Amino acid sequence: MAKIELLNLCKRNGFSLKEYPLEGRLLVVLLKPKIIIKQTLNEKRKQSLVKRAISYLLASSGCQLAILWDGEEQFFPL
Repeated sequence: MAKIELLNLCKRNGFSLKEYPLEGRLLVVLLKPKIIIKQTLNEKRKQSLVKRAISYLLASSGCQLAILWDGEEQFFPL
């Protein structure tokens, strides 16, 4: 899945996708309706995280901010 496909997947589900040089082990920040992902991840990891982020956001309507960092395989609302 190319970057354009990931952008389209997000758009179809009502989210925008941005890539930033996030610090340390932080991989994803979820802030409805935006998914922010670490720029330096490989494409396979980005695909997996974006799909999981969309599922998480669609399933948790009350979540305003959540994060996922390396080593923890779940999203944590803040």
